[in-house]
Amino acid sequence: MDNHPPAKVLIHCGHDHVIKGTPSIASWEKAMAGRLKEYTQIDPFTIEQTQFSEKGDRKYNHPFIAMVNKDFPVILIDKDGKLFNGKKDSDQVDCKIIHPETQYINHRPAWLITEGNRRAYHIEKSKIVQLPLLVLAYRQNEFDNDGVPADVIEITDDENIPVLILYKGDYEIIMKDRGYDVVDRYDVHIE
Repeated sequence: MDNHPPAKVLIHCGHDHVIKGTPSIASWEKAMAGRLKEYTQIDPFTIEQTQFSEKGDRKYNHPFIAMVNKDFPVILIDKDGKLFNGKKDSDQVDCKIIHPETQYINHRPAWLITEGNRRAYHIEKSKIVQLPLLVLAYRQNEFDNDGVPADVIEITDDENIPVLILYKGDYEIIMKDRGYDVVDRYDVHIE
């Protein structure tokens, strides 16, 4: 930061480390953002994204999620047009984001393909010879070189088959059985 004073820095953190004021865990005294502010004399703009995140069951979601009911993330403002960050005079964060509930297409989160850069690849039923089946899509030559798969799905039912979500390119599809033994592998090209 000393060498590049006008540079912008993005820090992605979790579990209340974004709090620059009084953290909910008193023994911390200050959370990471609070320490950053103290040590650098820079007041970071902090964005909290977890409080209003969807839960595993809708009944546990914060009521704000249903009240906003949007297809895109929302930052709340108060009646004076100022960022809403919780309780009046809260010193914890600058703003909070409410993300929409996840919508699903072919048993996969729609946000995986909404930007149009990725495509859904359907596994042919004829390829499913046993269940459960773990299906991994590797970019060409990455499976044999211990690469990381571009996508992974588990097929447990041959009627509700999730799709792989892949960028354009050449892939090797690897299918593994319950014991993680490879039972099939074949190449595909995604347009």
